[in-house]
Amino acid sequence: MLTHILAFALHAATFAFSATPSLIPRTPTPIYRSDVFFEGGADFPATLHDLRMADHGGFERWVIDFSNANGLEKKKQAPKFQVRFLPSQKIETDTGEIVLSQPAKLIVTFHKVNRNDLQKQRLSRLVEKSAHIQKIVIYPPIENGDTAMEFTFSADSPVNIHQPLENEGRLVIDIAALSKK
Repeated sequence: MLTHILAFALHAATFAFSATPSLIPRTPTPIYRSDVFFEGGADFPATLHDLRMADHGGFERWVIDFSNANGLEKKKQAPKFQVRFLPSQKIETDTGEIVLSQPAKLIVTFHKVNRNDLQKQRLSRLVEKSAHIQKIVIYPPIENGDTAMEFTFSADSPVNIHQPLENEGRLVIDIAALSKK
């Protein structure tokens, strides 16, 4: 059984990382999805300026704000980025019980982030308030300022992601709870 699980995980990982990203929607859509792989932004250095979250009744809105490389001009442009939603992975035990082996995650990778103004303490407070996110990890930059932000979900929750036309330097992530059946 373990061999089948490992083969399935390898197949799923290969499929998940072999797709080509679509251009990010520029306006919100009415559809929440769990198969997101988008890219957007422009090829210039930027500052990771702020991360905000607010409850909007039926969904939770997370907003990543960027500013120019010096951190002065806010919300005008975003660096190149990719956003990928990785659904949770579940396995069936020998007793037939379904067990969560990997929680759902949203991975946002950024190109040319020369400064990160996000504060760990503030991120912790946002996670505490969230009904959907249990952890946020911001990885240290590698060459050319490339970095990543990982949102770990507390439950399966589809997302609706866009980069607003009127505020180029903003990435909006709406998270909806799955309805109880």
